[in-house]
Amino acid sequence: GQARGKLLPPDSIYFHYYYGVACHQAFRFGEAIRAFSTFLSQKNIPLDLQQDARLRLQMCKNGIGLMRQLKELAVLQKFTSDYANFYRSYDLSSFRSSLGPKPDFLKTKHDKKHEKEPGLAFYHSKSNTLYYSSYGKDGSHGKDIYRVQKLPDGRWSKPELLSQVINTPLDEDYPVLAEDGKTLFFCSKGHNSMGGYDIFKSVYDSTKKEWSRPENLDFAINTPFDDLLFVPHPSMRYAWFASNRMSPNGKVNVFLVRIDKPILQFTEFSPKVLTPDYLQVTSNEYLNTIQKIQQIASMEVNTNEKIYEETDTSKYALWQRYNIPPNPVDTQLVNRAFSYTREAEEAL
Repeated sequence: GQARGKLLPPDSIYFHYYYGVACHQAFRFGEAIRAFSTFLSQKNIPLDLQQDARLRLQMCKNGIGLMRQLKELAVLQKFTSDYANFYRSYDLSSFRSSLGPKPDFLKTKHDKKHEKEPGLAFYHSKSNTLYYSSYGKDGSHGKDIYRVQKLPDGRWSKPELLSQVINTPLDEDYPVLAEDGKTLFFCSKGHNSMGGYDIFKSVYDSTKKEWSRPENLDFAINTPFDDLLFVPHPSMRYAWFASNRMSPNGKVNVFLVRIDKPILQFTEFSPKVLTPDYLQVTSNEYLNTIQKIQQIASMEVNTNEKIYEETDTSKYALWQRYNIPPNPVDTQLVNRAFSYTREAEEAL
């Protein structure tokens, strides 16, 4: 029989791969790099696992690079939702643009093969442009981001594939164009993702007619899990996004976070404690750091702040709106009132 506590071939060749996956998902990036390197040094390992181990090894290196500092986000709301309808948990009532299922006329035969995936489209009302992802006509490049424009006669333009600055050989999905009409948030398994989908930002330069190099939004918005559908509030103070980190099977967690200011800096943190060369896996520094990272990644609601809408009815807003000087004297008020009356009569 098999000796207790020992793995015999062929099981033993997989041990380092699965141990690496577990470490990767637990933010133990250096341990994962060691495990994947050991796995890849073995003979006769299956090609698909070989490719996956190489990709994960690179993602772990990306992860260490993205951990420049630990910032804790202000989390206003957190829901658990079904993957198929998670976007419905986003409150987009104050948004001019809209989000919904991808229209059938944009689905290729390869898209229809993946009907279980919630294919979404984002309509940017100011530019009359719809952004979405698709497997394309031949399905050989994974998912890429496309857009179509609504023409004056109500028809849609031909689908336009966004440039290779945005689209990689790996999957891209969940494009959202911010209110400014030039900042694109999207998800990708390529670029410098630390695992699964990460959320990226790119800005369109209308002079050069090109997108800027995509910037990873960093931890704690991004993790080794799938981080999805980042929709910034028009004020750019808050954002909705979703993630399958620490969520039950088939579910995702949906978060509303404040993005304009972190609420805490974990200054004692140094990314080198995660690197394979420095690793001291039993040291208190290492164990405390991993614990802190996992705690921040869990993104529990940590503020009772409510979302601030641009509907300030204070007296200051009123003065600014009518261009009235602070502490006005009577004659200033009278003169200002007459000028507004005159303007109103001329407009009629």
